[in-house]
Amino acid sequence: MKNHKAYTSLAQTWAYPPGTERRDYSLVETSPVVELNDMVWYPPYADDTLHYHNCMEIGICVEGDGTIVMGEGHEPLPFSAGTVVIMPAGLPHCQQNMGDPVTRWRYIALDEKRLLNEMPQNCREAVRSLLENTQKNGLYTENSDVAKEVEKLVSLMFDIKCRYADEIRGVGEIEALLILLLMRASRQPLVEELHSTADPLEMKVIEPALLYVSEHYRDDIKVRDLASSCAMSESHFRKVFGRLMGMSPLEYVNRYRVHRAMHLLHVTHSPIQRIAADCGFASIATFVRNFTHYAGQTPSLWRKNCRFWKEIN
Repeated sequence: MKNHKAYTSLAQTWAYPPGTERRDYSLVETSPVVELNDMVWYPPYADDTLHYHNCMEIGICVEGDGTIVMGEGHEPLPFSAGTVVIMPAGLPHCQQNMGDPVTRWRYIALDEKRLLNEMPQNCREAVRSLLENTQKNGLYTENSDVAKEVEKLVSLMFDIKCRYADEIRGVGEIEALLILLLMRASRQPLVEELHSTADPLEMKVIEPALLYVSEHYRDDIKVRDLASSCAMSESHFRKVFGRLMGMSPLEYVNRYRVHRAMHLLHVTHSPIQRIAADCGFASIATFVRNFTHYAGQTPSLWRKNCRFWKEIN
């Protein structure tokens, strides 16, 4: 049997520019498919900031338009219905929506290492090649033929999820087809590599704090806890974090919690009060104030818009 070299993600080697946020998915142990999201945004659109994830995102724009930045130092790329992107773990990116009346994307979040390990043997090397080819710059394509095939496979994965409630198992062959299709698209990359001039030591000094937030956002996080994770004094940590992120540590914590709440409002029927508590907000008033500040609308309106979209589709 052929020996396969280990796949190593670049997620921990990026030199992140100041202000880059960490937005983790909750990885699962039963499938490479971490999450399936049908995300709809409504005007007025809040500005997105550079961020990265702990796993791969495959996205296809279903409706709307705007621009997307993939990788620090890259120029914004236009997107519209049919645009397909791959964001590997650790790739900094952000999206500015301009669609009217809405902007809608469908995302598949994949655990890259588990994906590679569980791929059928006959396509494992192709999957490895795709992962390695897209690690640094991701994949961006507006090829209409690719978009049509990706949409078919993505829709099938969403249909399977609907039939089996929250279970996302049994889609291995579909994953393989999707990855092979994207492998073909990646042979004609549309994103040119630009070399970053960022100091790789800059953001790495506060990376332990960003990881701490992603793991403890439900808890009562103190600045001293974040400082301790980075082996800094609290006063020094506040200065370094503010310089690199452009915000205070507690503001970052609240932004992270709001992003988690947006997801839960969209995909669950949990009461808003429970979501607020699950995301670490001490009171509903604090939650509503922070959510409205960052999302541009109240939690109840956000959920109402999401439900309206589901009903008409």
